[in-house]
Amino acid sequence: MKRRQIWCVLLVLLIFAACTKRSGEPVALVNGEEIYVREFQERYSTYLSATGVRDNIVQRKLVLDNMINERLILAEVRRKGWDRDEDSRRQLEEIRTQALLNGFTRRVVLDTMMVSEQELYAEFRASNSKVKARYVYGRTLAEARELKRRLTEGATFEELAKEVFDDPGLANNGGSVGYFGWGEMDAAFEQAAFALPIGGISEPVKTGVGYAIIKVDDRVEIPLASQFDFEKRRAALTRQILERKTPMVLTASARSTAAAFNPEFVEETLQRVLEVWDRPSASATGQEVGESSKLKETERNLVLVRFQSDTWTIRRFFEKARMTSERQRSRVKDMESLKEFIIGLKVREEFVRRALELEIDRDSTVRAELEKASLLYYLRRWSKSVEESAVNAGVDEKELRAHFEQHRQLYAHPVLINVAEILVRTAREAEAMHAQVLAGADFSELARRHSIRTWAAKQGGELGFGTISSYSIMGERFARAQVGEIVGPVRVDPYYAVFKILARKESRQKTFEEARPDIEAELLRKKRSEYASRTLQQLRAGASVHVREDVLAHVEVQQ
Repeated sequence: MKRRQIWCVLLVLLIFAACTKRSGEPVALVNGEEIYVREFQERYSTYLSATGVRDNIVQRKLVLDNMINERLILAEVRRKGWDRDEDSRRQLEEIRTQALLNGFTRRVVLDTMMVSEQELYAEFRASNSKVKARYVYGRTLAEARELKRRLTEGATFEELAKEVFDDPGLANNGGSVGYFGWGEMDAAFEQAAFALPIGGISEPVKTGVGYAIIKVDDRVEIPLASQFDFEKRRAALTRQILERKTPMVLTASARSTAAAFNPEFVEETLQRVLEVWDRPSASATGQEVGESSKLKETERNLVLVRFQSDTWTIRRFFEKARMTSERQRSRVKDMESLKEFIIGLKVREEFVRRALELEIDRDSTVRAELEKASLLYYLRRWSKSVEESAVNAGVDEKELRAHFEQHRQLYAHPVLINVAEILVRTAREAEAMHAQVLAGADFSELARRHSIRTWAAKQGGELGFGTISSYSIMGERFARAQVGEIVGPVRVDPYYAVFKILARKESRQKTFEEARPDIEAELLRKKRSEYASRTLQQLRAGASVHVREDVLAHVEVQQ
């Protein structure tokens, strides 16, 4: 493994490395600050587990060297005052909030949640059975309710699946997912399916992709194993139940908390927030999600929602929204999801308040989590600063052209092939399609009538231009075929297909201007790596570093 790659692995390992009690003898001193054996043991064990390499003195020195670099970087962070500026204050507050919420979850939910013998036996029975089900889904609750209404009035899953699914399998088999066991599907989907009788149809079920309407077609009960098997699996069954119940308990707690707030939304103001909401890239600050760039000064003070205890203006909402992740903000797509987002912010605020009342901030696990996340933030900020310095240095025109002339063969437009397909379920169907094509039948018309990839079938089976690699295992075969040639029938797991080569665009050399963006990106990556190495060398040169080689060689490590 190259040294640069190993540095990346080690930096990522910070996410998983535990912050430990600094006791025992030191394995190194950095400007008089100790790195203790216990710290090194935990980090090194994590490294060995993640990389799969065997313990040896070279790897030990590599990991310790990385830990020394971290201490030097943190000293540089403090020297520059990054641990005290506004960005640091905001990020550390977000880290603290998340640590408190995690601690609150453990204390209030996990530590108080009980698992009964009845639940364990039910879990055991469910894990020894399978359900066959189908579903259709809507992106919103309103869409799902409309689907349920249509089903109630006589529409079939086969009809609706063709409307809601792009996937050819689901679109053409009535949304059937076949048989599945306990623990194999989305938790909410699974919970609803296993609770339904055969033939039963669920109400809308919130899943990771929308709201599902589920129908159970069959259930297979596998004979129960022995009491000995049950006892052997007791611990695993308990973990499964707790993992599934935790989000449900949290959701129930959040809902009851939210109901107590009795929110009254101002619809006109909500609509204005939705208009300025930057959905694709709602990023770290309120200004970047639209607070200052798209709103007038007077608009920021408009009342957005009234709770029992307080009132939020647009300004206050954005202040709280910038403490959320991009993923959370990206879920805001309409009025309904915006209301859910606002209520979620209020619930989070309440949970943090309760966490502080319970003095969860003094919990050792919470403090360790806070320390670990803070360290990772500082290291990422330092890395970003180094990258920005390298980018600001830029790459001059001579470097770009010299690199292009030296590596011209690397910069070319790939071969592009346009293919049409007839995708069917069985080998027999594929052979029949192939025979009809060879007999002179119109390929496009057959694709429109028979191909189960619905979006392609609508355009005569045409998939559009793609590279050889984009066609996966068929790419090389397409590359060897001539325009107009029929390829197949072949198995395209789990289906079968007949293909026709429609057109081909040959590879050609890129001009310098066409290749420029790729060359700039490549040279900047190289410069960032070199700049980071030089900066670390400079930090090392000005530091006092002492490694206790004898201690390092004799550290006991579990592998």
